[in-house]
Amino acid sequence: MDGIGIVDSIWEGYATDQTVRLNAASGGIITGSLIALLESSHIDGAVVNVADLTFPPRGKSILAKTREEIMQSAKSIYCQTEINRGLSIAKSDSTVKSIAVVGLPCQITRLKGIMKHHEWMQEKIVVTFGVMCGHNMYPSATIKALAVSGINIEDVAKVSYRGRGWYPFYYIVEMKDGSTKEFLWPGSPLQAIWNSLDYQSSDCQTCPDFTAEDADIACCDAWLEKHRGTQEGYSMVLTHTETGTAVIEHLIKIDALTLKPSSVEDLYSTNYMQIDRKLKIKKEQRK
Repeated sequence: MDGIGIVDSIWEGYATDQTVRLNAASGGIITGSLIALLESSHIDGAVVNVADLTFPPRGKSILAKTREEIMQSAKSIYCQTEINRGLSIAKSDSTVKSIAVVGLPCQITRLKGIMKHHEWMQEKIVVTFGVMCGHNMYPSATIKALAVSGINIEDVAKVSYRGRGWYPFYYIVEMKDGSTKEFLWPGSPLQAIWNSLDYQSSDCQTCPDFTAEDADIACCDAWLEKHRGTQEGYSMVLTHTETGTAVIEHLIKIDALTLKPSSVEDLYSTNYMQIDRKLKIKKEQRK
């Protein structure tokens, strides 16, 4: 299907570990996969994004080498992120022989281009996970949304963009004084800003890639009618490569993931607005 890249296999489901599933953004597929690959010694670490506690409306990459560090990255970060910091740490760590990298579609595409020129990347990076993405926001979007709610970013210790169940979810603001403020996502100032173009970069507005077409494995929420009303998340899993399919099949076999085969039609149904928008951008760029 045009607009989603090469499709090797598609599944839907969740991480078998219920703790992982309930503390992830949706079904916990990426988090569960990374933990299982780490604990079975298939990887020595993973480049993932966590909240940057020095500047809450921003993510930063780390090289996660423990279950606890991977769990820190389980939630979505609705603001700008990067993977360079984590990659730099992986390069300089001689104890790390193999890693997974998790990134947005644009980040994985750039990574694959850079890998051609860096032998250490070719040797260490064994699998890439893409987080399917419609767009992201500048940090100023979070700052503005919190200000509308009467919160000064200077008083904020941490922002968790997905919390308290799968849907409808809350974003949770931890204050420096120890208090916590919660906001239901539907109808919130942050959702309104998210839906606008005002705080998106020009790269986001012209990006044709929703399904992280250059990643081995790509994941997104399974917003399907049959799952409506559940607070336990479900994910769609799309593999673009034989490597990705082999990894997912291994994780199913060892019961790290609970998945069943799905279809391109279900993938389109769960994110048809984003896929259609990206496809229009792609067609425009081909002219």
